[in-house]
Amino acid sequence: MRTIRLNGQPQPLIPIRTFRDEYHLSASFGVALFEPKDYTGLAALDHAGADLQRLRACILQIIPHRLPLLDLLTLNDTLQDAFDSELRSINPRIGLREADIEFAVAGFGDVCRAWSYALIRARGVKPDFASVYGEWLDNSVRLSSQEHAYICQDETWVIRILNAIYGRIGLEIRMQDRTVYVADSVYTCPAEGFMAALLQEVAERLQTI
Repeated sequence: MRTIRLNGQPQPLIPIRTFRDEYHLSASFGVALFEPKDYTGLAALDHAGADLQRLRACILQIIPHRLPLLDLLTLNDTLQDAFDSELRSINPRIGLREADIEFAVAGFGDVCRAWSYALIRARGVKPDFASVYGEWLDNSVRLSSQEHAYICQDETWVIRILNAIYGRIGLEIRMQDRTVYVADSVYTCPAEGFMAALLQEVAERLQTI
């Protein structure tokens, strides 16, 4: 079971189907019931496969075969600038808003820097990218301020949406006797898989001397 961190504490995320079955809830119970998504004007990756692969190739070809450890942070700036430039060049086929581009570029740079610092601290022993990336994702988890009331079996639950770097990921459900966290990927960001794979490839290629 996946865990997240809230206020420094690990919290297990119960799969939405498991939670529905336990409380005999309908298939409509989830993030979309409480805060449905408005898709008007949102970007789409449906026809951008070739463009994304060109972006990927451009980023990877910048990385030298091996580089001095002290040059890592400078390379991060170069990679982030290239990602920004390439993303803007293909954006006419995607339709991201300026804020979305800035957000994606900042996230790409943040992970590259987190990985570089992990390499520096490791002093020659390659760290685990999944752990570094997972920590970055966990640090982005926030609860929405809006509360929703939901009645289940004569008990009123108080529900808030769980948000992370790629969007809404689930629910916090406060019951009378406990609080649980439920994973719901109904609004998974279509770019999440591409970004995770690209960042992992960047991490694998960053070999230092």
